[in-house]
Amino acid sequence: MLNEMSSVYEKYGEYYDLKYYDKSYEKECRDIVEYFDKFLEFEVRRILDIGCGTGNHSLILAKMEYEVTGIDISEVMIARAIKKAENLNLNVDFHVQDMRAIKLNREFDVAICLFGTFGYLVTDEDVLKALSSIRKHLVKNGLLIFDFWPPYYYAQRPRWRTIRKCTPRENTVILRIIDGRFNVVNSLITLDLECYVIENDVLKDHFHEYHVLRTFTVNELKHFLVESNFTPRAFYKLSWFSDKIYGYDEIDVETGNAVCIAVSK
Repeated sequence: MLNEMSSVYEKYGEYYDLKYYDKSYEKECRDIVEYFDKFLEFEVRRILDIGCGTGNHSLILAKMEYEVTGIDISEVMIARAIKKAENLNLNVDFHVQDMRAIKLNREFDVAICLFGTFGYLVTDEDVLKALSSIRKHLVKNGLLIFDFWPPYYYAQRPRWRTIRKCTPRENTVILRIIDGRFNVVNSLITLDLECYVIENDVLKDHFHEYHVLRTFTVNELKHFLVESNFTPRAFYKLSWFSDKIYGYDEIDVETGNAVCIAVSK
């Protein structure tokens, strides 16, 4: 499935930054760094950004003077991340790698895996491979932070359609029609998207995306983490439209996205 996702993003990578031009990367990084202070007793220097995409979180953290390494399965995404780092004169180490088999030969104080990336691990085997690979690249008592999709909200709304329109620059419109489904049997979400790029009122591009993401209960994640030599520390809901995105609110049945914080043994 992760290899299939790489091919999806080969096309969408061209428009990724335009689509998320207004995403609050700075706020997210601010909140994540706050977790460092809360859950770690040592100063963080080295951060591994897993599923880094075009490098937006990595670059902001580098500006905050952390030593950042970013990995992603998409060659297109990593190429864009490298180019942006060069343009900003930032020293970030980017690599095309699969999070189930990370090979960097060094350890990090913190590993982050944001914006739904963990959900692409749809089988138990993939989850355990990824967590084992991450653990091998963390120092003892290092921090793992990742967000995920809990099933409770989607079980109440197993089908939905969303139309999203953004105008990242003058005379450019990106329109996405999203059909979502939640399968209560296997706890998978499927997102079927039609994407249209319009420039100067003329259709420039049209393409299709298909995403499959796994939802996780808190108890499932606790099991996987313990099996992979982590200690679960906290689970909080995410609030995408508030000033504090990664906060400290408890997960409930209306939680569509959440964050997990764990410490390596």
